[in-house]
Amino acid sequence: MKQNHIIPILLFSISIILGACSTALISKDKYVEAMVALGCKDLQEGNSAASEVLKQLGTSEEQIVTFRKKSDFQTMADAANEIATRVIACHGVDQ
Repeated sequence: MKQNHIIPILLFSISIILGACSTALISKDKYVEAMVALGCKDLQEGNSAASEVLKQLGTSEEQIVTFRKKSDFQTMADAANEIATRVIACHGVDQ
């Protein structure tokens, strides 16, 4: 009888561990790369096309959100500046 309760507990534990691994904090460079890829293709997070682009880059929307939540102001400001510069360049705007 006790063995019937062990399997669901093990599965639940494994799912928590896998969930924690999938939302690991990505680097600033990986975040910038993902945002530039979306911006250059005129995509926004939250749709299937954007999810596919992120998947090809090895990044998920959850990782993007986690990066934003855990990054300090200066890191986000630097990332935003780099993203803006690279996205306007890919749209053909010279600085």
